[in-house]
Formats: sequence, structure tokens, C-alpha cells
Amino acid sequence: MVKQRLHFILLILPFILTGQINLNNAFPEQQTIPFYKSSNYLNEATSNQYSVNEDCSQEFSAGYHEAIWIGYNWMVANDITVDSNTQMTVQKLEFEVITIEGLPTTFNIDFYYDNSGSGPASQLGESLTDITPVSITPNGTWGQAGYAIYKVVLELPNAPVLQAASTVNKKYWIGISAAPTTEGSFYIYLASSLYEQNSVSNPTWISDSSVWIQYTNAGSKAEGIIKFSGECEPLQGCTDAPNGQFPSEVFIPDCNGFSQSITPENSALTGQYSEVQVTNGKKYIFSSSEPTDFITIASEDGTTLAVGYGFVSWTANFEGKIKFYTHLDNACTSSENEYRERRVQCGIPDCDHQKVISHNFQNGSILGGIMAQDLAFDIPVTETGFHLFGIELNLIQNSINGDNITFNVNLFNEINGVPGSSLASPAVSIYEKELLGTVFFNSTNFDIYRYVLKFENSVELNADAWAQIGIAGGIGEIYWESNPNTILGSGIALRNLGTGFNWAINPASDLVYSLICEETLDVKNNDLFAFSYYPNPVNDKLIITSEKQINTIDVYTLSGQSVLNNLKLINGELNLQTLASGIYLCRVELEGRQIETFKILKK
Repeated sequence: MVKQRLHFILLILPFILTGQINLNNAFPEQQTIPFYKSSNYLNEATSNQYSVNEDCSQEFSAGYHEAIWIGYNWMVANDITVDSNTQMTVQKLEFEVITIEGLPTTFNIDFYYDNSGSGPASQLGESLTDITPVSITPNGTWGQAGYAIYKVVLELPNAPVLQAASTVNKKYWIGISAAPTTEGSFYIYLASSLYEQNSVSNPTWISDSSVWIQYTNAGSKAEGIIKFSGECEPLQGCTDAPNGQFPSEVFIPDCNGFSQSITPENSALTGQYSEVQVTNGKKYIFSSSEPTDFITIASEDGTTLAVGYGFVSWTANFEGKIKFYTHLDNACTSSENEYRERRVQCGIPDCDHQKVISHNFQNGSILGGIMAQDLAFDIPVTETGFHLFGIELNLIQNSINGDNITFNVNLFNEINGVPGSSLASPAVSIYEKELLGTVFFNSTNFDIYRYVLKFENSVELNADAWAQIGIAGGIGEIYWESNPNTILGSGIALRNLGTGFNWAINPASDLVYSLICEETLDVKNNDLFAFSYYPNPVNDKLIITSEKQINTIDVYTLSGQSVLNNLKLINGELNLQTLASGIYLCRVELEGRQIETFKILKK
């Protein structure tokens, strides 16, 4: 369950003043290290830092120290890495706390997925609440007021299993929060060391029940002094199949870039598998229409190849068949009367097929609104890449001042299957706006508009990316049309209050859109089609070369309206001076009735 976080609270860490603490740890000499507390006088204390090397454990030792506030609603999260082809069950946490008042008798623990190395993303499993430590050991005092230092040991009997696919290590986050035992005056800090001492990990992130932010002090990042230990074993999936194989035949995907249904809609069960033919070196995305399903990809002999929830990305390292299992959870639970759909996706569509068609305006995802929700779709990119000139989308809107809506577009590099670092934020304008009709929803009539957004300057894409479109100026409910039956790429990426404004994936649906783009032509392309054109964008004259005779050239708007007919080349040039600025579709008929179509941007 994803924890709901209210966005209107964002606090600065309290009680940051100066002080000193001496820690006697695993290092050969005693160190004097700065500590920050609500006091103006010099404080000193002595503490012991554990230093144990065990199998299936990760420990961040002390260096120069600070402390991170985890009182009241604050949570501190540290990252943990699971080796490839491994699953880890965290059974014990050990850490040190410094308290001003009261004794911490219970703690809450949450597990999170990683947000591309930028802190926690969506929550994994249920919160582990009101955990009583197996031991709280006094470990010295701090300062003239004698604030107590404790070493806390927690055992976690019901922690979720952390799993890494067979090819890469995987990072997770473990969040710690404390429950007060005295009303109104309970303060607790997690002892930490500077991040430079533990540079193999990511620095600590904190949350005040609002959003996650990276903890820093005076420009330095910190890592909690904490030890994770548990049980590690080879990656285990669920290959139990009480409901057998379905369908009985092997499924051979088209690998055209679109998600294909292996099973007829709502006919597959959990505790069941489908056989899929795979090609060596090709990337596959296996998904379920139920985003909480536990998915296992296994070889014919039952060896687990990859696991995950909702969807699994896996690159085949052999030619042959795999078994695609779905279960209700990683305990291999299944049902005989809960139906879903198993899907597979592979390959990359060319530029002309980078679109998700309308679903007759039956579905939509809220854009902005009270949830402040961002939406994005992923763009699979071929090896040759392409130029992106604009995007077409459908909005279902019940808005005041709808004519005043403006758009912004942000493109992101893809990192670990979600939007990552910023790629580009092109300036956009509304090139076309068309009223398609109305739909009745929530006792209200909504207008349906098709928008064509034109980029001021094209963006070159050479690797998979994500496109996020935001709006401003409209007041009221606005939905971006989506389609659960046509999925291109990974599905919908969204971030909102409920995800802590970290990107999460809904693999069971995709946003309706169409790219206005052009493949990047190279020598191979020209040789293949014996046809080329340039420049694009174009000012007045477009040069077209073809080994075949050109019969006719026609130019259309993107909505299909003819603007220029039966044009002829003059010395290999097409005169477009009379065209207004915009994006157009050119249709060229060659000898033998061969047709070439392409988009151009007229400056």
C-alpha cells in the first residue's frame, strides 16, 4: 500500500545548533566529531560503534558524525542493495539513537522501491508498525544535560522479500520512524556519518509525511549508521501451477513495440503459466492486467530468470521458450476464480507508429488537479533515433477558462524503467485545437479536445525517453485520455501526493498520444528506400532525391486537409513558399505506385 503524504507541510530540520560528541568506534583512535543539537554549550559523550562482518548483511560504519531527526512524524530512509540473482529477507536492524526526553519503546519500519537513485519511490508491502525492540541498550550520555544514547536492535518477522533480477543489482530503501512515549516532548535522532565515508551507497533521505528530501548539512550529505542483516538466497520465483498452462499453444510475439495479449481478456488465472517463444538478445516486458500480481519468468526446466510485481523487464540470453507465471503474491498464492490478462511486449515501433489510439474516450487519467498529478509516457527509440517536432493528445476537460490553457513539455532520460534525468524542455505552442465532442461523467458534461502541440525547436532522441506534459491556466477537472487495451512501452508513469512525488508505473494502461517525428536518415536508410529529402525543418524549398521517378506530390495538414496537390519537382526542389508555418504530411507517389509519406516542419 502506498503511503499517502500531505503536500502542504514541508519543514526545515529543527534544533540545528552546534556541539561536540566523542565516539569510540571501530577506528583505532578516538575521534572528536561535530554534532548538532539545541544547545549553545560544548557537549561530549562516549559511545561504541558495532563493527561486524556477516553474510547477508550491510553495515554503514561511523566516520565523522552528525545526527538526523526522526522524532514525531519524521522518517529517515537508508538504501540497501540486493545482489543480482538474489533475494534478501531483512530480519534485523541495528542502529544508534540519541534522545532528549523519553525512551523510544516502539518503531515503525517501511520498505520502498528506489527512485533511480534519488531517494525512495513507491512503498513495497505493508508498513511494519509498533515494533518493540528486542533490546535497547544504554550506550553513554551526551552533553551536560545527560541526553541518553541507545543502541537499538529490531527484529522484523514480517518484512517483505527484496529481490533482484538475474542480470543487475537492485536498490531498495528502508525507512525508520519512532513513536513517542511521553506526550509533547519526545525527540530522537539517528546517529549518522558523512556520506563520503560510505560512498558506495546513496545518502540518507528524510520525510516529514509530506515529501522525501535528501538530508544535507552545511553542504555535506550523510549516511545513517545502521546495520541490515537477514537471510539471502538465490532468486526464487513462483513456479507452482495448480491451474496449469493457458493457452495450450506457445505464444510467438510480433515484437512490433506494442503490448500483446497472450490470453484473451480476463481469461487467465493465477497459479497458471503461459509459454512464450523468445529470441536471444531481445528485451521483453511481461505484464499482468492486475498491477499487484507477482510475476515469475522461468526457463523450461523451472529455473527462475526474473521476478517482479505487475511487470518484469528481461533480456533473453538464449533462443527458445520461457514460462510466464502469475500469482497473487510472492508466497505463490493463487485463485481459481480471479481472472486477469497476461501480456508481452518486445521490439520498437518506427516513428510513424509511435502512437496509442483513442479508446472512444472511455478512460482518462487526471492531469494536475487537487492531486497535483504529473503524467508521462515512454518513447521507445530505434537505433537510428529520430527528431521530435511535437505531440498530439486528447484531453477530456470540464474547465473554466479552457481557452487559456497552456502546455509545458519535459523530456526525461529513461533510468531503471522510469523518468530519470532531464533531457530537454522545449518551448511549445498549440498548433491545432479541435473539439471532438462531449462525454457525460460524474453528472457533468465534459468537452473532448484534440490538441496538437508544436515544438519551437525539434528535439533529437537517440535513446529511450519519457515525455511529461503539464498544463496551466485551466480551472476545473482535466483528464488525459488513456487506453487500457493499447500499451506502447511500459505504460503510464505518474507522480502525485500518494507517491510522494516519485515516479510510479501503471503498466495496465497507456496515455493516448501521437508523436510528430521523423526518423534520422543515414546512408543505410537512403540505400534501403532509394529516397531522401532535406532540410527538415524547411524554409522555402525542400530537396527530394529518388532513384525512382516521382509521379505526384501532395501536402496535407495533420488533420488530413489537402493544402497542395499534384506538385512537381523543379531541378529536384519542391517550392513550399506559400505554406504557412506548421507541421505537414507529405505524400509522394513513385513509379510502380510506391508511396512514401513523411512529416515536415515549415518554418
